[in-house]
Amino acid sequence: MAMLVSCSSGVRVKEITPTSTEFTDGELAEYIEVVDQPCELSFYETDEHMPTQYFRLKVTLRMKKDGFKNVDARDISFQGWWSASINLVDNNGYEVLNNLTVKSDEFSKLKKLLTGSEGDTEEIVFEERFIDHVDAPKYFKQASKFTPKYTCYKINIESSSSAEKKSKVLTKGSEETSNKIFSDTDNPDWNELLDSYEQYVDKYISYLKKASKGDLTAISEYPALMQKAQEFDNKIRNVKSDMSASQLARYNKISMKMLEAAQNLNE
Repeated sequence: MAMLVSCSSGVRVKEITPTSTEFTDGELAEYIEVVDQPCELSFYETDEHMPTQYFRLKVTLRMKKDGFKNVDARDISFQGWWSASINLVDNNGYEVLNNLTVKSDEFSKLKKLLTGSEGDTEEIVFEERFIDHVDAPKYFKQASKFTPKYTCYKINIESSSSAEKKSKVLTKGSEETSNKIFSDTDNPDWNELLDSYEQYVDKYISYLKKASKGDLTAISEYPALMQKAQEFDNKIRNVKSDMSASQLARYNKISMKMLEAAQNLNE
């Protein structure tokens, strides 16, 4: 919408505006909103191992209410496939690109924001990456607005100083108004989902390794992996029972394995 800048490094940058300030779903949506102002969308391509395109959107998030007080930000985790996602749309409101998610090295900023107060803000980068996608430059050209979409369906706080795993919702100051203990026994539904999740993560890590080595078969695997991620997230949102403490620990361990694999690729 605003001016388009092309740099010698090949990075293209423009400003786009939000269609809404509210995320549409998830527990995190109760805490954060998008500040209604132009945001920088950048696009660049690399060819270090194989042609790769990156979309990055700098969004200012604001706390809608007081967050988690007297909590170490490092103890916060997000239950779901992503902490928050954003879709790019064109001038007619049609979706151009789905599910830009919080960049891996931006999680600490988002978690720190959640320990703040109503009105606090933080600039967070959302990212999507493609492997040799011929239409990626077209997506950048078409994108003129963005829409906040899904957030994680549950926020967990796991204190490293306590054996008791709790999900907490805190209000102003340090007053605790809700304190939900995880289930004492493993739920069979969650065991099945976690088995599927771990299988998916193993496949995704294998895909990352192939992509980093320039294996062209990784290109054909990407769409199916993204579809599987969406299907799994939908299943998680529909589970009515709670995780046990051991199941939460397993979930976090699997998620960390995937995050570390992605970070190692970027180093």
